[in-house]
Amino acid sequence: MILGFRISYKKKQTVKKGFSVCHLHKFHLLIMNYSSTKSLNYPSPCPHCGKENKNKWCYEYTSESGVLYGVCKREAEPAQGWEPTEYSDKDGTRKYRMIQERFVQERFVKQVRPKASRSWTYHDTNGKPLVLVKREDDGSGDPKYSQWHYSKSGELYRGLGPVKSGTIPVYGYDSVRKAIERGHTIWIVEGESCADALNGLFEGDYAVTTNIGGSGKWSDFNTENLTGANRVIICPDRDVPGKKHGEKVADHLRRAGIPFSWCFVDPTNWEWQDLPPKKGFDVADWLKDKTNDLDKLIDSVTDRPIWDKSSKPAIDFEERKLSRDFDLRPDQGSELLRLDVRELYQFVKSTFGSRLRFNEMTREVELDREEYDLDNAYLELGIHHGIKASKALALDVFMLVAKENSWHPVRLYLEGVANRYRIPLVSLDNLAERYLGTKNPLYNIFLKKTLIAAVARIFEPGCQVDTALVLQGKTGVRKSSFFKYLTGREWFNDDFKAGDTKDELLKLHRNWIIEWSEIESVLNKKKSGEIKAFITCTSDCFREPYGRKTANHPRHQILVGTTNEGEFLSDPTGNRRYWVIPVAVDRIDTDLLTKERDVIWSAAVEAYRAGEKWYLTDEEEQLAKENNEHFLESDVWEDVILEWLTTREETQVTIRAILSEALNIDISMQDKRVQGRVARCLTKNGWERKIVGKSRQRVWVKPLNSTDERVIVPIEKLDNHRVDHRVDHQVDHPQNGHGERVSGMGDPPDPLKSRNLEKNIKEIPNPKSDRLEVGDQVEYEDIFQNVMRQSEIVDITEGVVTDTGEPFFLYRLANGGLYPAESVKFIGKKPKWYQANGNGIRAKSP
Repeated sequence: MILGFRISYKKKQTVKKGFSVCHLHKFHLLIMNYSSTKSLNYPSPCPHCGKENKNKWCYEYTSESGVLYGVCKREAEPAQGWEPTEYSDKDGTRKYRMIQERFVQERFVKQVRPKASRSWTYHDTNGKPLVLVKREDDGSGDPKYSQWHYSKSGELYRGLGPVKSGTIPVYGYDSVRKAIERGHTIWIVEGESCADALNGLFEGDYAVTTNIGGSGKWSDFNTENLTGANRVIICPDRDVPGKKHGEKVADHLRRAGIPFSWCFVDPTNWEWQDLPPKKGFDVADWLKDKTNDLDKLIDSVTDRPIWDKSSKPAIDFEERKLSRDFDLRPDQGSELLRLDVRELYQFVKSTFGSRLRFNEMTREVELDREEYDLDNAYLELGIHHGIKASKALALDVFMLVAKENSWHPVRLYLEGVANRYRIPLVSLDNLAERYLGTKNPLYNIFLKKTLIAAVARIFEPGCQVDTALVLQGKTGVRKSSFFKYLTGREWFNDDFKAGDTKDELLKLHRNWIIEWSEIESVLNKKKSGEIKAFITCTSDCFREPYGRKTANHPRHQILVGTTNEGEFLSDPTGNRRYWVIPVAVDRIDTDLLTKERDVIWSAAVEAYRAGEKWYLTDEEEQLAKENNEHFLESDVWEDVILEWLTTREETQVTIRAILSEALNIDISMQDKRVQGRVARCLTKNGWERKIVGKSRQRVWVKPLNSTDERVIVPIEKLDNHRVDHRVDHQVDHPQNGHGERVSGMGDPPDPLKSRNLEKNIKEIPNPKSDRLEVGDQVEYEDIFQNVMRQSEIVDITEGVVTDTGEPFFLYRLANGGLYPAESVKFIGKKPKWYQANGNGIRAKSP
């Protein structure tokens, strides 16, 4: 008889006379009587295809030598613990054989290494030696490990010293990065000796790495070292710490969006189901036993861990054995398996795992880093897995699992370069000068803040970025190429149209930097208000692929522009949104840009994390406004209008007056288009539109030398006194210790209390001979603080009272206020006072 060494079992079942079967963790332990004759057993369900066996189609029998054979008429893959043989039954169906060695095999015992010393060096991301790991074997089987750090002079000191364990790159960092760039697979093992053994076997076809400190010490920084890897294979040791370490690495890779698989050396060994507490079998031991059989190692790669029981509460997939190669032939009467939602979710999650991901940038589901058509998900389940699911349910489940593995390629790239170049190797403060040949410091600010804004949009989607960098220069200097090489072809778009269609918005959100090439065509086609609203917008509402309703999607991209035109800005009020840099070189060095791309973005990430802002200060805004004046579109009407205003010394004018008198355009031709053209000319030159009088007339007021707010209001609301126009105001000088002034200030305006307005005079001074001049120093009363202040006249408005024909003056002072003449007193000679007209000025208190 053959007896198994394990005595615990779940249940005992008699299958035929003289035979008993103990179910030990789904592996059969047979107690056999050789004298019994051969007979068939019909297990239900079949352990290989997972189907019920009511028709006794699949069967098992025990040979005279005590070997258990099985035949699956559906020719499914052998169940775990079975292997195919070269034998077939009378119908030509291949027989499977239970692997007997698992029942008589003893636990693996690691060989004791002889007395020896070994060491391994970990390098930093720049290739310099950072840490040395030493292993000392004394022949007892209990090796001693120690860690040493390198000083700046290259000397070794015991311990890590100033080096933090979480900042040590993976073993063989340089070869790992080179393998990733070539698209090769990365293997992760436990321990430097395993890494060396496997590297020797692969001979450069793959890169093998590990982390310092052994099991349980994998860090976030180690994961960042693998950014960009197409595939990673985790090869754990066959013991409890190895399992925990493998699961920790898998969790890190899953959160980072890096696709991974598993490799279990000697996967049929029963120890994988009953792991030893430590010193388990590893890949180096297996390579030694199996004489470096590379093909067998590759065949051991799988997409799910060998101990994965995540689906067991819902459905035992090992029992049902849903094979990818399950043959669904109609004549066999086979039916697709139906699963409930929870079971289907567990199956998709365990089968596809991290291979199924959601790309937050493209808004697409990916399988093995390729876009996956979710419309075919139900076909995948039915054809390859024998599971029946509706198209809608399969789509929803696949989308749910994919979004649990969401990733953003640009975010991973930025995090990767930031960790690779922790000390910035390039300065952002002179990039415009280096690449674009500009000398103006403002242009360096423009470019630096644009780069920080691009980074901010990735780490803070939807943050406020309402400006666009524009490169202006002649054809052929590679303006568009500058943005393309800086961004990377896969995240750059130069054919976007500023629209709100779903296709255009998807195109916007599938990229990082969007270029409006020939931006003048965009500005001319679209209304300025639409362009301003589009640039200012922080999110877009649309229905993403496979979505059932629209949703708001925060923007993670920025807008830039290029132009060959010298004059292309057409909206005086919206030009602050464009940061224009004239390119001063004959050809931008894109080769150098390609080499420096990663370090430039690492410096931008560093600046963002340091809290640097991506918008301009008030002083920089003013400089940008002055810079944009060089790129404003000129209008032939502008010179005519300005000359007419200057000749007439107009300080307040209507658009109708300009059209009729300055441009001689008939009133029937004065449509909105020509009115807008005149308004743009006035706005460009600083004129402001105001509403005055009881009739609420719209007028344009001459530019002011102040940023204070002013609102034109009827003077009746400013002063409820009806004053005789023939009034003289006797105002005491300040040296007499008192004096009264009239001020048109207040919000809301209160009735003026001055007695001077009520004093009659016999004659009105001649305004032409007695008026004050620009530059005169005057005194005025601050009625809010009840004190006298001094200022200088910077402008004078002269007019005539409509109903009396009497002259009046309004003095604009350096403090920003506009005051009636009667409220201002000249310093140094006898003042002359004049009554204001029916319209007054209300200004903020100085």
